[in-house]
Amino acid sequence: MTKYLGLPKSLYLNIKYFGIKDGLKLPIMLAGKVVLKNCKGTVKIGSPLKRGMILIGFTSTPLSTLKEHSVWNIEGELEFKGNATLGRGTKIAVGKNAKLTIGKHFEITANSSISCHNEIVIGEKCLFSWDILLLDTDGHPYFSQQNELMNPNGKIIVGDNCWLGCRCLVLKNTQIGSGSIVASGSLLNKKFEKTDCLIAGAPAKIKKENISRTKS
Repeated sequence: MTKYLGLPKSLYLNIKYFGIKDGLKLPIMLAGKVVLKNCKGTVKIGSPLKRGMILIGFTSTPLSTLKEHSVWNIEGELEFKGNATLGRGTKIAVGKNAKLTIGKHFEITANSSISCHNEIVIGEKCLFSWDILLLDTDGHPYFSQQNELMNPNGKIIVGDNCWLGCRCLVLKNTQIGSGSIVASGSLLNKKFEKTDCLIAGAPAKIKKENISRTKS
């Protein structure tokens, strides 16, 4: 990991958000290919600060290359509850007045994106594969003839101990119950409040219930 560490970027980011004393502990460690697009807003870590609690841009898949960039674009509020690993090519954007909460022991394998413009909450011990997109906004507003906003931003909730397969698309107003598995290529745009389910399809449906997933 040291070989690929972006030390100047890591020092800058940590000192900016946590001050000199805590920033020098380097709780967030960035790979050299992480692009710091915006370093605004606030970042909180809900556990005692230790070096390398949050790793960004290091892990990868057999299909990843060293040329892939991760992106840090924070203007709102980002909270990590504990350790997290955001693999190579991961892109995170949190807009003004938006909040992204990431639970303990969270992992993105690689090449996934989280775009938060309202609120996204991810539970503990969640595992995301690659090429996943979480998006709580339509990106472009449209209005009725009475000038009423027709597509306000929504909220995404991912429960504890969930596993999302590669190329899942999770849209606004989605809820995934704890202990659930989402199959590769699924499109989610509604609430799945039941826990321990297999969810699959585009649009997604519950395929099986009372499943069990062990997180090593």
